[in-house]
Amino acid sequence: MGSASRRSSSSSRVGRARSCAWSAHPPGQPISSSNAASDWIARACPPDRRKSRGVTGCLANLRPGLPEITSPHSSVTASSMRAPSPSSFGSPVIPRQWNGRLRSSQMSEGSLKTDIDIGPTDEMSLRVSVATLVRVLLEHSRNAISMLALERRATLHDARTEEVEVKSKPFGGAIRIHDPGKLQHLIGEFRYDSKASFSEHDFRIFIRPADWERVLEFCLGHLGQPDDPVLESDPTRELTEEFADTLRLALKQNQFTLQTGRMIVEDQPSATEYIHARGYPTVRIYRIFEARIVDPALASAMIDNSERYSDRDLGELALAGSRNSGPGRANAVLTLPFKELHAAYAAIPNEARNKPISFYGHHLDETVAAILDDVTVPKYRRL
Repeated sequence: MGSASRRSSSSSRVGRARSCAWSAHPPGQPISSSNAASDWIARACPPDRRKSRGVTGCLANLRPGLPEITSPHSSVTASSMRAPSPSSFGSPVIPRQWNGRLRSSQMSEGSLKTDIDIGPTDEMSLRVSVATLVRVLLEHSRNAISMLALERRATLHDARTEEVEVKSKPFGGAIRIHDPGKLQHLIGEFRYDSKASFSEHDFRIFIRPADWERVLEFCLGHLGQPDDPVLESDPTRELTEEFADTLRLALKQNQFTLQTGRMIVEDQPSATEYIHARGYPTVRIYRIFEARIVDPALASAMIDNSERYSDRDLGELALAGSRNSGPGRANAVLTLPFKELHAAYAAIPNEARNKPISFYGHHLDETVAAILDDVTVPKYRRL
């Protein structure tokens, strides 16, 4: 592993006097949601959908004490660390160069609805998030080990206590709704979850709980189509933006290959950590992709970036930015030996994969498990 992975992350949050804790919420306690959302939970989780979890299972605990995972191997060699075959991935996708603008045909005035409201109501209380998750693989420049690259982000949650969370997750993010009129035609009114989602046309919306199955069918149909005019079906835009944030460089289409993978559905609502809608019960749809970095110079830059910054370094950068009137965030890459990480997830109980884990001291988001083949995650339905 790189030195950044070995470096102690005894603090994944940085605070006053450098005191650290994983969460602004006590470990083992759920994020609170609005009364309306809580009432909806009770209505939306009848016995046949609760399975063995009960009502509380509809609001997943997003801030548990993290199981610490260390290497199950006593030694690591290049031959033993080759990545598993990406058998679940389909035909290659030709990456499109992202120019920072939506094509006019994708966002025409005739299709864009400007009268969509923001925020939940008693009727529209179920939040739906549709996103891409990208398994970014590269070969280590020094030992040829297959590495998984994650986006590592430090976020200042509370300026008064200077409490910073450092978490790593797959590259990717919310897809955009190119033609909201098509969704309105299907289900009638829906609402964006925040001003940020409204301005970006991100698929982070509130709907009536009764409309969930129709929205799911709508998304699955459009996400499976290349260059779909209704929903964004390619992760290139998000990859380009996130590589610019983490590496300060412009990702080019000849630097990586892209393959489509499965879709994953999270049917059971759980509280979102999205900063602009925190705590609302959310169902999720993920489109999985695999990107392989084929440019050795880019791969080296990613490894160097991962090794240059510890989690503590990122926390300090986020704090420094906030003190200088910045956003209180800092980004970097985290590279981990892919086969070793895959084996570690396979070795823990299924239920533990529903939650964030700690791997070599790094806080990994629960969505990391979603991009690993042959790893069962109870809350995810793989299609």
